[in-house]
Amino acid sequence: GHTHPKAQQRAEKAPTRDGRGHLFTSRPGHKIMPSSTSPNGKRGRTQADEGGGTTEEGGQKPVSKRIRAQKARDAGKSPSSPPWTVVRLGAKTKHDRDAGGKARSAPGKPSHPVLKLSASGCAFEAPARNGPLGMLTALTRWLAASNQELTQQKVTTSQQDFNEYRSNRAPQPVHERAVSLCALDTYSRLRKMMPNISDGIADGDLGENILIQGPPSRAALGETAPSEEGFRVGMQLRFSSGAEIELCHINNPCYRLANVPWNAAAKEAFDWTSASTDKKGWWLHPKLPLNVDANPGGRGWLAKVVKEGDVRVGDEVVVVVEGGEQ
Repeated sequence: GHTHPKAQQRAEKAPTRDGRGHLFTSRPGHKIMPSSTSPNGKRGRTQADEGGGTTEEGGQKPVSKRIRAQKARDAGKSPSSPPWTVVRLGAKTKHDRDAGGKARSAPGKPSHPVLKLSASGCAFEAPARNGPLGMLTALTRWLAASNQELTQQKVTTSQQDFNEYRSNRAPQPVHERAVSLCALDTYSRLRKMMPNISDGIADGDLGENILIQGPPSRAALGETAPSEEGFRVGMQLRFSSGAEIELCHINNPCYRLANVPWNAAAKEAFDWTSASTDKKGWWLHPKLPLNVDANPGGRGWLAKVVKEGDVRVGDEVVVVVEGGEQ
């Protein structure tokens, strides 16, 4: 009649079956579904493995955050909270701005895969230009490398993004305007409001340096968690490539939005004159996400660089909170 201790342990761990054919292990909260009723068709998987514990009869099984995020990505959407994602980077030199018509040039900036962020702004690598500067850069590279190496690399030089207001007219401290960023949601809302020209509204047309997918266009003005509402003044963002910035100011729309390629159609649909300032511009219309009163932050944000470094297209963006990332 004596039972060996190991046999007793095996008997205690062995699964038992209830009246509905469900197998139960000795571990509380883990129910093994038989293969005929298993929701994933795999024998021996527990409900805990599928993203939740036991449920009452007829109840819905909880879904894990990982599965929700994956479904959101498959549907072309982003989860409502960080990590957010960098989808575009843009920068334009003073030379290119002047060549495009100076103040009459379009605000959009050419796309770049990588930007280097510093207290003075954004820089990017580009092919060296012809002329004295280009020749000097090429000569320097030639002196530093062999002929074989030169044939395998493109001669480039670091060039600085230019912002006329920041350089010539902005009040101090200008380092709080080193980088501009915008939420992709702003472009989505513009296309929805102007469906007849939605194909012509391109990411980057508003002139931001960094375009981020995930947060809403409207600023977070309450006291709830910033990750659930969006950008706000004082929020610090860390990019997975290393750079870190802090949002300092809402970026107000300016007259140069009249130079976007789709200005005529936008003006026809939403021409507007502000009653308080007498300023005119389709971007002032209260139904559009660029109106700073109805939708603060929709035009974008200005930020200072907390930690210099690179930011790349595809970088994850996390909110930095006291004690670490969120």
